[in-house]
Amino acid sequence: MGKYSNQVKTNEAWLPMIPSQWELKKIKWSFKERSEKGYPDEPLLVASQNMGVVPKNVYGKRTVEALKDLDKLKLVKVGDYVVSLRSFQGGIEYAYYQGIISPAYTIMRPNPDFCSAYYKFLFKSAPFIKLLTTCVTGIREGQNIDYGKLKNHYIPVPPRAEQNQIVRFLDWKVSEINKLTSIRKKQIKQLEEIKEKQIENALSHFSCQADVQPLKAIAYCNRESLSESTAENYSFRYIDIGSVDEKEGITHYEEMEFKNAPSRARRIVHKNDIIISTVRTYLKAITRITDDKDVIVSTGFAVLSPHGVDSKYLEYYFKSKRFCDEVIRESIGIAYPAIDTSKLMRIKILVPKYEEQLAITAQVHKNEILINQTISLLKKKIKQLQELKSTLISDVVTGKIDVRNIPVPAYEHVDDLTADGGEGNDEEPRIPGEED
Repeated sequence: MGKYSNQVKTNEAWLPMIPSQWELKKIKWSFKERSEKGYPDEPLLVASQNMGVVPKNVYGKRTVEALKDLDKLKLVKVGDYVVSLRSFQGGIEYAYYQGIISPAYTIMRPNPDFCSAYYKFLFKSAPFIKLLTTCVTGIREGQNIDYGKLKNHYIPVPPRAEQNQIVRFLDWKVSEINKLTSIRKKQIKQLEEIKEKQIENALSHFSCQADVQPLKAIAYCNRESLSESTAENYSFRYIDIGSVDEKEGITHYEEMEFKNAPSRARRIVHKNDIIISTVRTYLKAITRITDDKDVIVSTGFAVLSPHGVDSKYLEYYFKSKRFCDEVIRESIGIAYPAIDTSKLMRIKILVPKYEEQLAITAQVHKNEILINQTISLLKKKIKQLQELKSTLISDVVTGKIDVRNIPVPAYEHVDDLTADGGEGNDEEPRIPGEED
């Protein structure tokens, strides 16, 4: 891939140079705002950073549902772009479906002379997202896109034939990268499944010889909590449900003082205690405490203190499919399933002899280290592929490299969703008539 022979300067900080044959046009000249309302029978849409703009039933995750005033929602047509409130985190979203969406969003209808797919790439490129970060209003968590600022910025407009070639080239190269990413992710999934089956296999081996006891017989539950008379300036590290990942364990702590803490920040934990989420049990937020220095956890956790049982063995057991399935089966509720602690403590646990518990944990831990090392290597390769994709897209859509004369062979199209597994950080604003 070569470079364009002639480049010209621009007045846009995010796009300092463009090829001389490209144009610059303000966003408001290139896209028209669509603000059509009164279509209550159209499907409800979600603006997703990974999937684009799709119907709620296609998105699949729980979102706030609009139950009335549907005629006040904005119409979106296929090929439109949606500026969501958090677009500066991941770019402007392309609409793959027609439907209605929150009036808090800005709907952009592209110039019919444009190759819309080119702007799909441009609006997700790192340089353009950098521009979006300069067009926000509000502070910290309340920051959202100010379209009044954004629409007066300039964007590149290559000749139409060149837009088409850029799209063909990037579709090809991105598909190759996505295919490799997908392979790596499948390998990680397979390794995670092997890791999960280790404890199942070990438990099956000892199940005939193990005692079966209710959890309340081998662990205390919620022994200590902060009292309301706790000193206001008492400082601690807080763990909420969202701070515990099924695979990674504790991902982060939030530093706070008691006077500023939420009412749910009350459970005291000690080293080797195990915390199990009793709300949103499908998240499988379970982990053992290894660092207990000024740590407080949410009342959404049951804090279990093992006695007469190896805590590491119990942690592995709690993360096993047999235990998690039992917790979920005993949970009540659909959107936010929860289990009562009395039900939790009645769940039957396989308890082999103490020496066998140690043997199980030693073998599982040894294999787990090897598997985790391989997973870490695969994740590193995925990160490198994602960085390569981001750089390639940014360089091509902004004219840093010239792909006009590169022949595009036949290839298998692999989209981002296939490669990324639909993961993302998507948010929706509350809109007229919405209820939880």
